Amino acid sequence: MEIDLIRYYHAPYAALAAEYGAQLVAAMVVNLPSDSATMRHYAQGWGLEAQLLAGVFDRLVEANWQRSADGQKGRNKPKPLPRPGVQGAGVRVGSGSMSLDEAKYWLAQRRAGGGAVVGQETIK
Repeated sequence: MEIDLIRYYHAPYAALAAEYGAQLVAAMVVNLPSDSATMRHYAQGWGLEAQLLAGVFDRLVEANWQRSADGQKGRNKPKPLPRPGVQGAGVRVGSGSMSLDEAKYWLAQRRAGGGAVVGQETIK
């Protein structure tokens, strides 16, 4: 990330944070170009073109399946091409919902820099 900040904004993190504040530097990082090392790392090599091609592939496979005998009977539906950062429909994150008071407490703890205990686990 430091190298990307120097490459695109011509200054290291410390200098940018001192001049603009950490929140603006965070926005700068989030909006780095897709060819930056930071964004390539988080995209795991899947840029916009690869994501779009995977979507086209999935629709093509699905369209062919619909015309097959399996598709006519609604069985053996094809699975979408796995993508980084995309979880399957059967994957659940968390074990339930939290009350508004729990959410406010959790957010206050996050802003204070500490973890918050929600249920039986500490979330940082």
